[in-house]
Amino acid sequence: MSASLPQGSDDYRHSSSKPSISLNAETIRVYISAVVMRVRERVTIDTIRPLPMFLGLSGPAFCVSAGAFTPPTRHMDRTAPEKIRSRIRLNFAFFLSNYALLTCGVAIVVALLHPGMLIFLGLLWGLWSLHEFMISNELIVFGKNISS
Repeated sequence: MSASLPQGSDDYRHSSSKPSISLNAETIRVYISAVVMRVRERVTIDTIRPLPMFLGLSGPAFCVSAGAFTPPTRHMDRTAPEKIRSRIRLNFAFFLSNYALLTCGVAIVVALLHPGMLIFLGLLWGLWSLHEFMISNELIVFGKNISS
């Protein structure tokens, strides 16, 4: 004798074989902080590669180097997408500090060209800090508690 479960019951929902993933603000914060720590360990001033190497240039005339276009692996049994993924991962790992420096430079230039964005980011940071303060503390203005 078999028992069937109606689809609306709690037993039916929990019986699936799929793993459940719970995402909340704390989980996302921990994940992002772990990624930031890994990047901070790898991005140092010592790992910045020279500009001609980063751009794939060689010689006094700064011509495109033939070594910049060598195959990423010696294995011929890999498929083309695997070779491309391998090449991108290797390139990103090798030039990570250069990419981080380039990203910071572009962010600074964009921020200087668009000062309204800096004002908006400052306002956003200030309102977010006020929101966080109001959640964690009681704020009394003119004798009224405005944090609840």
